[in-house]
Parts: sequence; C-alpha cells; structure tokens
Amino acid sequence: MADHPDLSILPQLLMLLASSVLVVLLFRRLRLPPILGYLAVGMLLGPYALNFTSGRNAPILADLGVVFLVFTLGLEFSLPRMIAMRREAFLIGGLRRYRPIAGDAVAAAMISAATRDVQPGVVESEEIARLASLSRY
Repeated sequence: MADHPDLSILPQLLMLLASSVLVVLLFRRLRLPPILGYLAVGMLLGPYALNFTSGRNAPILADLGVVFLVFTLGLEFSLPRMIAMRREAFLIGGLRRYRPIAGDAVAAAMISAATRDVQPGVVESEEIARLASLSRY
C-alpha cells in the first residue's frame, strides 16, 4: 500500500500565509517595511502569543518562516548595492570573526603571565584563603 502524505499542516500553513498577506498589505499602507509585517505575524501566531502553531508542525512552520524571510531579504537587496557595500561587509564580518579570537589570545597571555611562577600541584594556603574570601556562596 502506498503511504499518503501527512496533510495536517495545510490549514495552519494557509492561515499563516493568508494572515501574512493581510498584515503586509496593512504595513505597506502604513509605509512600514514588509519584513516587519512578517515578523509581527510570526510573533502573533507563534507558540508564545496566540499559540496557533503549537504541536508537531511548529518546527516545520518555523523553518518555512525562515525560508520566506530570507527570500524576502534577498529581494530587498540589489547586486550593485551589495557590490558597493562589499568593503563594509568584509570589514565588519572580519571584525566579528577575529575580535573574539584576539580576546581569547589576550586572556590566555594574561593567564599565562599570572601563573608563570606557580608550580603545578603546589598552591600556597594564603592563595587558597584569598580565593575563598572572593567567592560568594
């Protein structure tokens, strides 16, 4: 026997798409970006507000929402604008990538410098008392 697809997600999906269209039309009339409308629909119909998407279909609907959001963001950008912004994008992206690495390197160097004179396995009782006084139990 052939397996039939589970169509229980269709009513929720149609309600989500219909409400998205209505809210986006309202947001356009108010001269607000449509992406804000999509975010508003997701927050209102999501599991933390009206609880419309609860159940086992929630992750599927969330994935579809992300796909639609990324698609809409892709429609908002133009290729000439992205080419013009390439310097800023690489600079900011590089800073976001390498700043934590540099911070970790500085922290490791500070820890190494602070523990240079300490012999492994030997800790003085004064140091233990000082550390115990700093802790708040």
